[in-house]
Amino acid sequence: MLAAQRELPAERIREQGQRAGTFRRDLPQPWLITTAYSLMHAAAEDVTAGRVEADDAAGLITATLLAAFTSPAEHHKAGTTVHQGE
Repeated sequence: MLAAQRELPAERIREQGQRAGTFRRDLPQPWLITTAYSLMHAAAEDVTAGRVEADDAAGLITATLLAAFTSPAEHHKAGTTVHQGE
């Protein structure tokens, strides 16, 4: 976990993403950071429990965070939407 925090300085990434309009601005900044760290912890737990392959964890984290952090405007531009129940 500490290695991930050194590699992914969440505060810097979040600030750059929000300035560029890529990351959500409609959710509190501390919540986005909590989401990122919580997801990393969950991935580590799933790897330890054997539910996720260690080699797959980074890709799963990346895909999940991109979906969670991408601004609604970016989803619209990309032609993607989030649907309840999918």
